[in-house]
Amino acid sequence: MQCFKVLALTFALLVVAVTVRYYFSADVAQELSIAQKHFLQDEYIEAEAILKKLEKKISFVEFQLFEAYISRGKGQIDKSDLHLNNALNRPSDIKKLNIEMELYLNQMFNAYLRGDTQALLSSLDKAHQLTEAKTGWTSLFSGAEAYLNKDYARAIREVRYSAERGYLSPWMKKAFQKTFPPSWPSLLLARCEIELGNLSKARQSLETAAVKASSDELQQIYFLLGITYVKEAENKSYQDAIPYYKLAVSNFHRVPVIDGEHREGMEQFLVKIRNDINETIEDQSYENLPFYVEVVEKWGSRDEVEKLRARVTKIDDIEIVTQKWRSEDGEAFEDSATEVELAVIDPKNQQSNLTLGMTAYREADYSKAYSYLKDIESTDLDVLEAQAVASIITGKVTKGNQLLEKVSQSRTIGEETYLRLGFGLLAKDKPIAALQWFEEVAEESNQVLVGRGTIAFELHSWSESLDVYEDLSAPYKDLDGLHGIAIESMTALGQEAQAEDLLKKLLLSSPQPADEEFPIYFQAFKKKKLDYWNRNFVAAQFYRIVKGDNKRALEYFNRIENPTPYMNIEKAETFMAVGRNYEGKKILFRILENIQGSEQESTIKIRLLPMLGVVNAKLGLFADAWPHYKEFFVLKPEDNTHRSEYAKILIELQRYDLALEQYRKLQRSGDLSPSDMISYIESFIRTDQFDAANKISWQWMSSNAVPLYYQIQLAQLMVITKNERLLENIFDTISKRERRSIEENQQLIRLWTDFGNYDDATALAGVLEKDLYDSPEGLMTLVDLYVQLSRFDKALELAQRASVLAPTDFSIADFLERYERRPEIIAKSVKLLKEKIEEDPNSFPLQLNYATDLIDLAVESYVSGEVTEIKDSLDLHTAQAILEKITQKNKDLPEAYYLLGKVYYLLDKEQAAKEAYQTALRLDISYVGAYQHLAAVFEGDKDFNQAISLLRKATKFVPNDSELWEQLGNTLFQTGNTNEAIVALRKAIKYTPNNPLPFIKLAEVYLEINSPEAAVANLEQALVLSPKEVEAVKLMLVALYDPNYPVDELERDLEKRRFRYFDKLQALDPEEAEAMRAQLDVEEE
Repeated sequence: MQCFKVLALTFALLVVAVTVRYYFSADVAQELSIAQKHFLQDEYIEAEAILKKLEKKISFVEFQLFEAYISRGKGQIDKSDLHLNNALNRPSDIKKLNIEMELYLNQMFNAYLRGDTQALLSSLDKAHQLTEAKTGWTSLFSGAEAYLNKDYARAIREVRYSAERGYLSPWMKKAFQKTFPPSWPSLLLARCEIELGNLSKARQSLETAAVKASSDELQQIYFLLGITYVKEAENKSYQDAIPYYKLAVSNFHRVPVIDGEHREGMEQFLVKIRNDINETIEDQSYENLPFYVEVVEKWGSRDEVEKLRARVTKIDDIEIVTQKWRSEDGEAFEDSATEVELAVIDPKNQQSNLTLGMTAYREADYSKAYSYLKDIESTDLDVLEAQAVASIITGKVTKGNQLLEKVSQSRTIGEETYLRLGFGLLAKDKPIAALQWFEEVAEESNQVLVGRGTIAFELHSWSESLDVYEDLSAPYKDLDGLHGIAIESMTALGQEAQAEDLLKKLLLSSPQPADEEFPIYFQAFKKKKLDYWNRNFVAAQFYRIVKGDNKRALEYFNRIENPTPYMNIEKAETFMAVGRNYEGKKILFRILENIQGSEQESTIKIRLLPMLGVVNAKLGLFADAWPHYKEFFVLKPEDNTHRSEYAKILIELQRYDLALEQYRKLQRSGDLSPSDMISYIESFIRTDQFDAANKISWQWMSSNAVPLYYQIQLAQLMVITKNERLLENIFDTISKRERRSIEENQQLIRLWTDFGNYDDATALAGVLEKDLYDSPEGLMTLVDLYVQLSRFDKALELAQRASVLAPTDFSIADFLERYERRPEIIAKSVKLLKEKIEEDPNSFPLQLNYATDLIDLAVESYVSGEVTEIKDSLDLHTAQAILEKITQKNKDLPEAYYLLGKVYYLLDKEQAAKEAYQTALRLDISYVGAYQHLAAVFEGDKDFNQAISLLRKATKFVPNDSELWEQLGNTLFQTGNTNEAIVALRKAIKYTPNNPLPFIKLAEVYLEINSPEAAVANLEQALVLSPKEVEAVKLMLVALYDPNYPVDELERDLEKRRFRYFDKLQALDPEEAEAMRAQLDVEEE
């Protein structure tokens, strides 16, 4: 049963012969050294693989000890204990005292990690029986046991003697030093002193430990120092506690991540902070509120932060008033600050809102100004003017114009008001609305020129934008942003040389003027619009877009200090343009994290999300691309710009049902390209809607001049739907075309291959060989042909050649990974994927690939004999955990359920396997692999009719899959349906004519129906293809000795023929030759 499962699930391993075993060496010490090296590098799978081979070559105790280290490294503490107990239960095999001590120390370590003080004491007692004197390690664990039991005084006494601790092996050093670094005793002392209230002593221990501490140890030290100050503030009032809190926070800030054991201490601190916030608000004393808010924002929950912000919603405005008004009028500030404090507890206080609104207006924060001033009733002209400006800029134009008209009846509207309106609307991306206000200013000042020039630039009036730039004077003309506008305008007008000259001058010029040289309202506009064009960004864009020099562009991108999200988006795009997709993806993800909750979040996401989709697709991480496109279409549901990309992602994920929805939307809007049309038709086919696919294909061909390239692609789909009339039309077009492009010929080779017409496919490939070798697409066309012809060595050679031409093409890398499944290749892939997952732990595709490799490793371990039962493989159980976690989080991925079905089947969980495969098929009704493996489950249950039904349905979607026809033929044969089995196996031969296995199986069927002559013909062909195929030689002997074999030749010649095959079998496998003689009752010659 186990062998059947492995054979049913490891086609890739059958394709590529496993000829190299992972790490081979006759020297046990060298092998053990290699295993140790892997362990020291946290490569536990590799270490265990080597150790398993040494099980019979090293002592039982050593093997169990090393396995214990590896299991704990994997996080499997219970399994580690099992290995330690196995060793200690064989005392006669323990030859060295230090080995026994190492076993007990590891037991103590495991007990400490579990917090099991009874087990810790038990191991300590046994260790003390080995040596009467206390050692550094037994003192350390005695201190740890006392601390866990909250006997802090005894813990202090014990741990003082633990300073001198050696390691009994490199394995022990690696395993122990991370949990118990040199500073550990000092840290435990400090913890004990903290619990006992001796805070000064605790700090003294921590300061001593800090002298030689590593960076990781320093983080522990800083956290504990912080806790000492929190403890010191425990019984103090909130006013007296603040200095201690600030000392605590200064230490907490040095700890990058507060988690694990730190989290509990932080929660105690936050409880005290929450209580003090309540007391502060009750006492209406707001001096320390900003500090409290900072603490909660840094370490509190998101919900708690939102609630606190709601309670003290205007704390930021208090800070604005504090900074601005103090410098202008100290007395006015005191009055206004009081009003703002009132606003915190009474948001309806009109005077407070007036103060805050006017402050926001002066700062050119018109949205905030409007929120405070909108309900103020005032006759003050300054207030009315501020209300008018804020209303117009925030889109309440009618109300704003009415208010401005009211002001104009009492006084002339000042130029600053018009400029505020112009720059405010420009900052809101409303250039046409802004223009009318700049035109109200009589004098054509620098500010008016900047406004007009920016508007001209945004409306693509490049010449006017340049004319305005020439008329500017300092300090405005010295702004980087205005240089950037001029350079881009020159570029747009084709003045590339002039643009480059101006750029060089900009890069050599002094830094741009400080903000203080401009009015506050202009500063706000500059920050929003012009600062985007700082000189390094201008240079980066010039070299990227105009010169096409991405390398130089990246140099300038890297010089930008505090880049905006949009600058980083351009930088990411540059990385992607040079094939550095992972770096581009990292930048895009940082942007996504940083914009959460910001005003620009939605706007930036509209640009960012499709880019994340594209970069993940370039990396072959389609499941990671999916959610970004989904979110984009939530933001812009009617936008078709990226819908085709999204649909192709869904096809890659085998969600043809969802892709079909997207293509229907494209069709309704008339946006289907020929490539989209092919995918649209394929989506109908893959959702079992053949009639609809045929109908749309006819309509498309009838109403459009479809390019030949796409006609050939359509023909490949019509092979599936058996649309013979349309196929005839397309073949007629092909025959009439005198010349075809290389792309059209590549598709034609694929079409002939789909038909099983290898003569024409090979002939055309031979004619075009030179051209096909020049591109990765051409090479992969040949690769597909050679795979079907069972020429795997040639296919691999060409795929490797294609990977050199296109090193970032994930599809080529995927092919090489599938067909180069030697053990060392799989192990290397596992290590690489593990590293990638550590960098990107939420990536579904990386986890799916990791699980796939673990399944293959498990199969390889079983085939090689490293595990006697495949269901005992740790790799298989790890894959199970990964896949179950994925399917809990994302129930939309057919591949995840397909892989989970494979795991369950190998673990003898047949019912769970069936359910997983059925779920995969519910998500993708055309999933051939799921049909095949589900059929294998039913075959194992002897439910051959169900298996046959599944396999027939699979052939409907992939009628040219040789492996599928062979599996169907085998299953039909098992039910005694030999005629249909013969038909199926002949189709398997048609589509892979150089594969000997279908010939052999067909010969077996012919023997069953007493047709040995037909069997002999098929076996001869099999042996031409694979002369050393033992099974073929055995069946040949059975056929030649069959009494129904026609004797058309001399009996002497037939005997010679029989003996010739016996000689061949003897040379290939003497034991099998002997068995055949016994079976056929033939004496040795």
